[in-house]
Amino acid sequence: MTTLASRLAMQEWPHPPCDTHSHVYPDVGDGQHNAASLQDYMRVARSLGAGRHVIVHSKAHRHDPQCTLDTVARIGLERARAVVWEEPEWNDADLERLHRAGVRGVRTLYPAGVPVDTAALRNTAAKVAPLGWHLLVQADGSAWADCVDALNALPCPVVVDHIGRFGPDAGPGTTAFESLVRFVRQGGWIKLAAPYYGTRDGASDFRQLTPRLHAFLEAGGSRAIWGLNWPHVNLGLDQRPDEVATLESLLHVFDSVVQARAVLADNAARLYGFPAERASGD
Repeated sequence: MTTLASRLAMQEWPHPPCDTHSHVYPDVGDGQHNAASLQDYMRVARSLGAGRHVIVHSKAHRHDPQCTLDTVARIGLERARAVVWEEPEWNDADLERLHRAGVRGVRTLYPAGVPVDTAALRNTAAKVAPLGWHLLVQADGSAWADCVDALNALPCPVVVDHIGRFGPDAGPGTTAFESLVRFVRQGGWIKLAAPYYGTRDGASDFRQLTPRLHAFLEAGGSRAIWGLNWPHVNLGLDQRPDEVATLESLLHVFDSVVQARAVLADNAARLYGFPAERASGD
Protein backbone atom coordinates (compact mmCIF):
# COMPACT_ATOMS: atom_id res chain seq x y z
CA MET A 1 0.00 0.00 0.00
CA THR A 2 1.88 3.06 -1.20
CA THR A 3 0.25 5.50 1.22
CA LEU A 4 1.44 3.42 4.20
CA ALA A 5 4.92 2.97 2.76
CA SER A 6 5.37 6.63 1.95
CA ARG A 7 4.08 7.83 5.32
CA LEU A 8 6.41 5.58 7.30
CA ALA A 9 9.35 5.69 4.85
CA MET A 10 9.39 1.87 4.94
CA GLN A 11 11.74 1.80 1.96
CA GLU A 12 14.46 3.18 4.23
CA TRP A 13 13.98 0.62 7.00
CA PRO A 14 16.71 -2.04 7.40
CA HIS A 15 13.91 -4.61 7.93
CA PRO A 16 10.67 -4.72 5.94
CA PRO A 17 7.39 -4.93 7.89
CA CYS A 18 6.66 -8.46 9.11
CA ASP A 19 3.21 -9.96 9.54
CA THR A 20 3.81 -12.37 12.43
CA HIS A 21 0.46 -14.16 12.46
CA SER A 22 -1.38 -15.51 9.45
CA HIS A 23 -2.65 -18.94 8.42
CA VAL A 24 -2.46 -20.46 4.95
CA TYR A 25 -4.55 -23.51 4.14
CA PRO A 26 -4.23 -26.21 1.50
CA ASP A 27 -7.05 -26.58 -1.00
CA VAL A 28 -9.78 -27.93 1.26
CA GLY A 29 -12.73 -26.69 -0.78
CA ASP A 30 -14.95 -25.62 2.11
CA GLY A 31 -16.64 -22.30 2.72
CA GLN A 32 -14.73 -21.49 5.88
CA HIS A 33 -11.33 -21.51 4.19
CA ASN A 34 -12.27 -20.03 0.84
CA ALA A 35 -9.74 -17.46 -0.38
CA ALA A 36 -7.13 -18.70 2.12
CA SER A 37 -4.45 -19.89 -0.28
CA LEU A 38 -0.89 -18.62 -0.40
CA GLN A 39 -1.72 -16.57 -3.48
CA ASP A 40 -4.62 -14.93 -1.62
CA TYR A 41 -2.46 -14.25 1.40
CA MET A 42 0.41 -12.72 -0.57
CA ARG A 43 -2.01 -10.42 -2.35
CA VAL A 44 -3.17 -9.10 1.05
CA ALA A 45 0.37 -8.87 2.42
CA ARG A 46 1.59 -6.87 -0.57
CA SER A 47 -1.27 -4.41 -0.16
CA LEU A 48 0.05 -3.66 3.33
CA GLY A 49 3.72 -3.43 2.42
CA ALA A 50 4.59 -6.57 4.40
CA GLY A 51 7.79 -8.13 3.10
CA ARG A 52 8.24 -10.83 5.76
CA HIS A 53 5.78 -13.42 6.98
CA VAL A 54 5.28 -15.77 9.91
CA ILE A 55 2.89 -18.59 9.07
CA VAL A 56 1.18 -19.91 12.21
CA HIS A 57 0.05 -23.50 11.85
CA SER A 58 -3.74 -23.78 11.94
CA LYS A 59 -5.94 -25.74 14.34
CA ALA A 60 -7.59 -27.39 11.34
CA HIS A 61 -4.37 -29.24 10.47
CA ARG A 62 -2.88 -29.46 13.93
CA HIS A 63 -1.14 -32.82 13.57
CA ASP A 64 0.07 -32.27 10.01
CA PRO A 65 2.41 -29.27 9.87
CA GLN A 66 3.61 -30.08 6.36
CA CYS A 67 1.23 -27.62 4.69
CA THR A 68 2.72 -24.82 6.81
CA LEU A 69 6.30 -25.94 6.13
CA ASP A 70 5.51 -26.11 2.41
CA THR A 71 4.12 -22.56 2.55
CA VAL A 72 7.31 -21.28 4.16
CA ALA A 73 9.39 -23.07 1.53
CA ARG A 74 7.34 -21.52 -1.27
CA ILE A 75 7.76 -18.02 0.16
CA GLY A 76 11.44 -18.67 0.92
CA LEU A 77 13.39 -18.77 4.16
CA GLU A 78 14.81 -15.32 3.52
CA ARG A 79 11.28 -13.95 3.99
CA ALA A 80 9.28 -16.49 5.99
CA ARG A 81 9.20 -18.43 9.25
CA ALA A 82 6.74 -20.84 10.89
CA VAL A 83 5.16 -21.43 14.29
CA VAL A 84 3.72 -24.94 14.79
CA TRP A 85 1.94 -27.08 17.34
CA GLU A 86 4.14 -29.35 19.43
CA GLU A 87 4.05 -33.10 18.92
CA PRO A 88 5.01 -35.21 21.97
CA GLU A 89 7.15 -37.62 19.94
CA TRP A 90 9.56 -34.94 18.69
CA ASN A 91 13.20 -35.88 19.19
CA ASP A 92 16.35 -33.82 18.62
CA ALA A 93 16.52 -34.81 14.96
CA ASP A 94 12.90 -33.68 14.44
CA LEU A 95 13.63 -30.34 16.06
CA GLU A 96 16.69 -29.78 13.89
CA ARG A 97 14.69 -30.68 10.77
CA LEU A 98 11.93 -28.25 11.72
CA HIS A 99 14.45 -25.53 12.47
CA ARG A 100 16.03 -25.94 9.03
CA ALA A 101 12.52 -25.66 7.55
CA GLY A 102 12.01 -22.28 9.23
CA VAL A 103 10.17 -23.14 12.44
CA ARG A 104 10.96 -20.67 15.21
CA GLY A 105 8.19 -21.23 17.73
CA VAL A 106 5.56 -23.51 19.25
CA ARG A 107 1.99 -22.38 19.70
CA THR A 108 -0.43 -23.27 22.49
CA LEU A 109 -4.07 -22.32 22.94
CA TYR A 110 -6.20 -22.45 26.08
CA PRO A 111 -9.97 -21.93 25.65
CA ALA A 112 -11.89 -19.61 27.95
CA GLY A 113 -12.08 -21.04 31.45
CA VAL A 114 -9.08 -23.33 30.95
CA PRO A 115 -5.99 -22.32 32.99
CA VAL A 116 -2.61 -22.01 31.31
CA ASP A 117 -0.66 -25.24 31.89
CA THR A 118 2.65 -23.78 33.00
CA ALA A 119 4.12 -27.19 33.85
CA ALA A 120 3.59 -28.38 30.27
CA LEU A 121 4.98 -25.12 28.93
CA ARG A 122 8.06 -25.54 31.11
CA ASN A 123 8.73 -28.92 29.49
CA THR A 124 8.24 -27.50 26.00
CA ALA A 125 10.43 -24.50 26.72
CA ALA A 126 13.26 -26.78 27.85
CA LYS A 127 13.11 -28.56 24.47
CA VAL A 128 13.04 -25.50 22.25
CA ALA A 129 15.15 -22.97 24.15
CA PRO A 130 18.47 -24.36 22.82
CA LEU A 131 17.24 -23.65 19.28
CA GLY A 132 16.30 -20.06 20.09
CA TRP A 133 12.58 -20.69 19.56
CA HIS A 134 9.78 -19.00 21.45
CA LEU A 135 6.41 -20.06 22.84
CA LEU A 136 3.24 -18.45 21.50
CA VAL A 137 0.55 -18.61 24.18
CA GLN A 138 -3.09 -17.74 23.58
CA ALA A 139 -5.56 -17.71 26.47
CA ASP A 140 -8.58 -15.80 27.69
CA GLY A 141 -7.71 -12.53 29.40
CA SER A 142 -8.83 -13.76 32.81
CA ALA A 143 -6.10 -16.43 32.82
CA TRP A 144 -3.06 -14.16 33.01
CA ALA A 145 -3.14 -13.19 36.67
CA ASP A 146 -2.38 -16.77 37.71
CA CYS A 147 0.45 -17.55 35.31
CA VAL A 148 2.54 -14.59 34.19
CA ASP A 149 5.24 -15.06 36.82
CA ALA A 150 5.71 -18.67 35.72
CA LEU A 151 5.79 -17.59 32.07
CA ASN A 152 8.47 -14.99 32.77
CA ALA A 153 10.59 -17.69 34.43
CA LEU A 154 10.73 -19.88 31.31
CA PRO A 155 14.10 -20.20 29.53
CA CYS A 156 12.85 -18.95 26.16
CA PRO A 157 10.89 -15.92 24.92
CA VAL A 158 7.14 -16.11 25.51
CA VAL A 159 4.75 -14.23 23.21
CA VAL A 160 1.20 -13.62 24.42
CA ASP A 161 -1.16 -13.75 21.48
CA HIS A 162 -3.90 -11.37 20.33
CA ILE A 163 -3.28 -8.57 22.88
CA GLY A 164 -4.14 -11.03 25.66
CA ARG A 165 -7.66 -11.85 24.39
CA PHE A 166 -9.25 -9.41 26.85
CA GLY A 167 -12.95 -8.70 26.42
CA PRO A 168 -14.43 -5.22 26.05
CA ASP A 169 -14.70 -4.62 29.79
CA ALA A 170 -11.09 -5.46 30.63
CA GLY A 171 -8.26 -2.99 30.50
CA PRO A 172 -5.97 -0.79 32.57
CA GLY A 173 -6.70 -1.07 36.25
CA THR A 174 -8.06 -4.62 36.21
CA THR A 175 -6.01 -7.33 37.92
CA ALA A 176 -5.58 -9.59 34.90
CA PHE A 177 -4.62 -6.74 32.61
CA GLU A 178 -2.10 -5.25 35.02
CA SER A 179 -0.61 -8.74 35.46
CA LEU A 180 -0.01 -8.94 31.73
CA VAL A 181 1.52 -5.46 31.67
CA ARG A 182 3.90 -6.66 34.39
CA PHE A 183 4.71 -9.71 32.23
CA VAL A 184 5.72 -7.43 29.36
CA ARG A 185 7.65 -5.08 31.63
CA GLN A 186 9.65 -7.99 33.00
CA GLY A 187 10.65 -9.34 29.58
CA GLY A 188 7.57 -10.90 28.00
CA TRP A 189 6.38 -10.31 24.44
CA ILE A 190 2.95 -9.17 23.25
CA LYS A 191 1.40 -9.63 19.80
CA LEU A 192 -0.82 -6.82 18.53
CA ALA A 193 -3.33 -8.74 16.45
CA ALA A 194 -7.08 -9.40 16.19
CA PRO A 195 -8.35 -6.23 17.90
CA TYR A 196 -11.94 -7.33 17.28
CA TYR A 197 -11.73 -9.68 20.28
CA GLY A 198 -11.48 -6.65 22.55
CA THR A 199 -13.68 -3.98 20.99
CA ARG A 200 -17.22 -3.58 22.21
CA ASP A 201 -18.78 -3.79 18.74
CA GLY A 202 -16.34 -6.36 17.36
CA ALA A 203 -14.75 -3.76 15.12
CA SER A 204 -11.26 -4.42 13.79
CA ASP A 205 -10.07 -1.05 15.06
CA PHE A 206 -6.95 -0.74 17.20
CA ARG A 207 -7.84 2.86 18.06
CA GLN A 208 -10.62 1.62 20.33
CA LEU A 209 -7.94 -0.19 22.36
CA THR A 210 -5.48 2.72 22.56
CA PRO A 211 -5.12 2.74 26.39
CA ARG A 212 -4.33 -0.98 26.37
CA LEU A 213 -1.82 -0.73 23.57
CA HIS A 214 -0.10 2.28 25.12
CA ALA A 215 0.23 0.39 28.41
CA PHE A 216 1.96 -2.52 26.66
CA LEU A 217 4.15 -0.30 24.49
CA GLU A 218 5.28 1.70 27.50
CA ALA A 219 6.03 -1.52 29.39
CA GLY A 220 8.04 -3.11 26.57
CA GLY A 221 7.86 -1.50 23.14
CA SER A 222 10.90 -3.51 22.04
CA ARG A 223 8.94 -6.73 22.62
CA ALA A 224 5.71 -5.91 20.77
CA ILE A 225 5.02 -7.38 17.33
CA TRP A 226 2.20 -7.06 14.81
CA GLY A 227 0.09 -9.74 13.12
CA LEU A 228 -2.94 -9.94 10.86
CA ASN A 229 -4.59 -13.16 12.08
CA TRP A 230 -5.55 -13.58 8.41
CA PRO A 231 -7.90 -15.06 7.17
CA HIS A 232 -9.92 -14.64 10.39
CA VAL A 233 -11.61 -18.05 10.20
CA ASN A 234 -13.37 -17.53 13.54
CA LEU A 235 -15.40 -14.77 11.88
CA GLY A 236 -18.12 -15.15 9.29
CA LEU A 237 -17.17 -14.39 5.70
CA ASP A 238 -19.21 -11.18 5.86
CA GLN A 239 -17.52 -10.12 9.13
CA ARG A 240 -13.89 -10.33 8.06
CA PRO A 241 -12.07 -7.01 8.33
CA ASP A 242 -10.58 -4.61 5.85
CA GLU A 243 -6.86 -5.31 6.38
CA VAL A 244 -5.68 -1.91 5.17
CA ALA A 245 -8.14 -0.07 7.44
CA THR A 246 -7.07 -2.25 10.39
CA LEU A 247 -3.40 -1.47 9.89
CA GLU A 248 -4.22 2.21 9.40
CA SER A 249 -5.97 2.15 12.78
CA LEU A 250 -2.83 0.74 14.41
CA LEU A 251 -0.67 3.44 12.84
CA HIS A 252 -2.84 6.02 14.59
CA VAL A 253 -1.97 4.43 17.96
CA PHE A 254 1.80 4.71 17.57
CA ASP A 255 3.51 7.71 19.12
CA SER A 256 6.20 7.94 16.45
CA VAL A 257 7.66 6.42 13.30
CA VAL A 258 10.38 4.95 15.53
CA GLN A 259 7.75 3.08 17.53
CA ALA A 260 5.97 1.94 14.36
CA ARG A 261 9.21 0.63 12.89
CA ALA A 262 9.98 -1.32 16.07
CA VAL A 263 6.58 -3.02 16.22
CA LEU A 264 6.07 -3.57 12.51
CA ALA A 265 9.59 -4.61 11.56
CA ASP A 266 12.58 -4.55 13.90
CA ASN A 267 11.22 -6.55 16.86
CA ALA A 268 10.02 -9.38 14.64
CA ALA A 269 13.35 -9.49 12.81
CA ARG A 270 15.08 -10.06 16.14
CA LEU A 271 12.61 -12.65 17.43
CA TYR A 272 12.48 -14.71 14.24
CA GLY A 273 16.13 -14.34 13.25
CA PHE A 274 15.81 -12.37 10.02
CA PRO A 275 19.00 -10.61 8.85
CA ALA A 276 19.11 -6.88 8.20
CA GLU A 277 18.33 -5.82 4.65
CA ARG A 278 16.81 -2.96 2.76
CA ALA A 279 13.06 -3.38 2.24
CA SER A 280 12.49 -4.53 -1.31
CA GLY A 281 8.95 -3.26 -1.73
CA ASP A 282 7.77 -6.88 -2.03
